[in-house]
Amino acid sequence: MKELKDYSGEFIPNLRYEDLSKDIIIKLLVEAGRTLTAIGGFWYTNICEKFGSDEGNRHHLDVWIKEADFCMPNIAKAAGIQVTDVASCMKAFQLDPAFNRDLFRVTIDIKARDRCLFTIHNCPSLAYQEREGKGREKFTCQVLEPATMIRYFGAFGINVEPLPLKVPPRIGWQKKGWVDIACQWEFQQVPRKAYRGKIADSREEQLDRLIEISWQIHELAMSTSKGSRAEPGAGLDRMRTERRALLERLKWRSSRAQLPE
Repeated sequence: MKELKDYSGEFIPNLRYEDLSKDIIIKLLVEAGRTLTAIGGFWYTNICEKFGSDEGNRHHLDVWIKEADFCMPNIAKAAGIQVTDVASCMKAFQLDPAFNRDLFRVTIDIKARDRCLFTIHNCPSLAYQEREGKGREKFTCQVLEPATMIRYFGAFGINVEPLPLKVPPRIGWQKKGWVDIACQWEFQQVPRKAYRGKIADSREEQLDRLIEISWQIHELAMSTSKGSRAEPGAGLDRMRTERRALLERLKWRSSRAQLPE
């Protein structure tokens, strides 16, 4: 069959992606990214309205931790990517259907094999939460994002510390929209450190603790660095180690990701 430039003709019973042109497939991928982004917002809003924001935040975090472990290894496997450091992990990030670069307008600046600058110029999720006006972007950007970022790397065995260089709330609103970027992060690969403290047994308690210390980490990181690369204090370093330990304990892997080659 000749590649279809559009699907305006008759119904094709056994249509496959291979029958479609590259342009159609690209458009479908963009729509898939939009759909995944919207679904995340829909179910989160529904849970918060029915059970409250605390319950919604806990489940929101849990779902995206699982998504990281499920999705990223399968993407790398499908694309033949061997992930060994921050730079190679970024290749898998580029192909994540839940994070379409054209939709989010992402800039990735590789500074070294173990460090990169990650800038999101447009974030549909952030724009929606800002319009909603309930302040949910604070949890999303200050707790959910850094925790799931760590898990996205952790799914490949790479330990990173996401440093927030610019996060919401944003400034610079004009009639045509925001002139400010959505957020900017530095991903720095760090040595694995053992956490010597006690971690709660139940997943619910672990998620609650992860949310609690993530708020504290964000406040300390922003007040300590303010764009500088100064070494964090002992308290901040200890909480970051605990956060990585909690995320490791909360790890969830799909059976698909563990299939033999």
